Amino acid sequence: NDLGGLDSGILCNFMNAGFCGHPLNMSGGSGWTNYPNAHLGVRVKYDLSPAWQLRVAAFNVDPESNGNSSRAWHLGPKHTTGTVVPVELVYKLQGDLPGEYKLGYYYDSSDVKRVGSDDEVSGRGGHYLLVDQAIWNDPASPGRSLHAFGQYSASSKAASPFTKWYGTGVVLYKPFEGRPKDTVALGYGRAVPNPRSRDVLEDAAFNAGQQFPDIDSAEQLIELSYGYQATPWLNLRPDVQYIIEPGAFSGKDIDNALVVGLQVKATF
Repeated sequence: NDLGGLDSGILCNFMNAGFCGHPLNMSGGSGWTNYPNAHLGVRVKYDLSPAWQLRVAAFNVDPESNGNSSRAWHLGPKHTTGTVVPVELVYKLQGDLPGEYKLGYYYDSSDVKRVGSDDEVSGRGGHYLLVDQAIWNDPASPGRSLHAFGQYSASSKAASPFTKWYGTGVVLYKPFEGRPKDTVALGYGRAVPNPRSRDVLEDAAFNAGQQFPDIDSAEQLIELSYGYQATPWLNLRPDVQYIIEPGAFSGKDIDNALVVGLQVKATF
């Protein structure tokens, strides 16, 4: 999807959804959905200049269909609760060190429950900034380059489970002369829970006569992956992730986690 992500595809050199795809608060704090969940919508792109582009879209919000396989082909507006409208301004830098910069805003018109209250809030929104910038090219080996990326997103405290996401990292393309399509990626991410959600958890622990654990105010992620292009259509991605304070959202004292995985991607 070219809304909420970077056209370069740099973020999908990682397995964790915090990097690959759109900013997390779009799905966590609005009616936006993740692939493969589909929803009706329309989008428009307008080239302001060779370097600047404006993108606007509108999609229906259907919470009953999200993740419900029995409604995979029910694309009608019957269960629509509102409309989510993302607006993006994209700048693409050309030259020896190309870059992509994206500033976005989204608004969901649905009425949803306010965090920490039985009341409802009318509409919720957020904004984000995404950057992919080449910082080094090897003049002796065309295609070998190092890119740095950055992510920042924020959403309303009224109805979002978390309010901020920060991400940064680097990706090395063509790490070896004989592996022109391989990549090495290292990234760091930080997800900040909604302070109101933390207050609810602390109050619940107090009312139950329990002590709330001394945990950090955010969940953090460090990820290292290697993209191995085995064939023109098959990519293998061994991956290591270290999750710091995985109980930040649940309010539980959970040990840090080391996760090892392998992604297999076939493209035809």
